[in-house]
Amino acid sequence: MQELDFLLKICNEVSNYIQENYYKSQAKFLKQYDYTNVSGDLQKGIDDIVNEKIINLIKAENLPAIIISEETGIVKLSSNPKYFLLLDPIDGSNNVRPWFTPHPQLVISMGIGSISELATKGLEAIKISIVREIFSSNTYYSLRGKGAYYKNNQIEHKLHASTLKSIESSVVGLDLDKKDYFEDSWGKLISWKILVRRLGSTILDLCQVTSGQYDAYISYGKRLKVTDVCQPYALIKAAGGFMEIIPYYRNEIYSGNFLFECLENQDLLRDIRFKIIAAGTNELLQEIKSLII
Repeated sequence: MQELDFLLKICNEVSNYIQENYYKSQAKFLKQYDYTNVSGDLQKGIDDIVNEKIINLIKAENLPAIIISEETGIVKLSSNPKYFLLLDPIDGSNNVRPWFTPHPQLVISMGIGSISELATKGLEAIKISIVREIFSSNTYYSLRGKGAYYKNNQIEHKLHASTLKSIESSVVGLDLDKKDYFEDSWGKLISWKILVRRLGSTILDLCQVTSGQYDAYISYGKRLKVTDVCQPYALIKAAGGFMEIIPYYRNEIYSGNFLFECLENQDLLRDIRFKIIAAGTNELLQEIKSLII
């Protein structure tokens, strides 16, 4: 699979570069800028460094693509692009502390597909999705129609989402960021017989749903961006799981083909946000949904 090898190569090169330089160039990586990226987040040195390095590697391969990057927005590499390439160069930036820590939980996430399919298929047009942990060799990837996989230096294993159908005794990732108060329904959910976990990276949390480590994951704060949800959607679906995505554009529910429309609308890419529920089974997803809505 040519595109998979291409994405794996980029992830490996960037991961190796960061591991080699993070410990000796701490000031450059840990720097906190006083301006935001195109998605509205404060930018750190590591965000800028990794985004630039990945885009330069893609350019060097002469890939006829439009890049949708969380850091720099829409980057057209060709006057007649064939591919769209989703890029979150660093997810989990909050795990990079203002002081040095040796092993922050960070991932690189990319997805690729055909622009011609994107117009009619939306998220189903994502052919390959890949998530690579930066400070380890742990890699999650999906091939449309062929499943989801986990690999590291020792093993490669096909993934299957959880088969749990009831919330009782389930393991759930719960993102409570930017919630000013808890509705009664959320209190009921949190007090249920569940175990709540978070890793500090939404994409890495959603990989746990792909692998069956989590039975479900919920983020209802309307803070997630395009590159937080699209690649994990492909992973979870390929593993047999389910993911409901509710898009909001300037606080109104958005009903269009948001990923295709983002290619020509930087404002939409910047301002669209999402609520999500992901689960290994549709039964569990619907039970969670009935509790929090």
